[in-house]
Amino acid sequence: MATDDRSKTLLNGKYRTAEKYPDRLHRWKGADGAEVTLTSAEVIGIGDAVSDHVHACFERGLDLIAAIEAVETASKVLAVDITFGWS
Repeated sequence: MATDDRSKTLLNGKYRTAEKYPDRLHRWKGADGAEVTLTSAEVIGIGDAVSDHVHACFERGLDLIAAIEAVETASKVLAVDITFGWS
């Protein structure tokens, strides 16, 4: 599932509809162009997973900013491991 702003906006709309109509089926086009049919429960599950992922990415980004700002030399900045901890 893409997490760019447009994709999140579309998913948010589906999520709200799924909450309102729990028995509805939802057609969705995947990143590969294939169409799938999802239940409202599946839409909500995907929406929650995407929200958790995006939240974790922002948290990790803030942690990295703090780690970089806490050091005093360029060599210590370069020693901050920016590859570790991404979900």
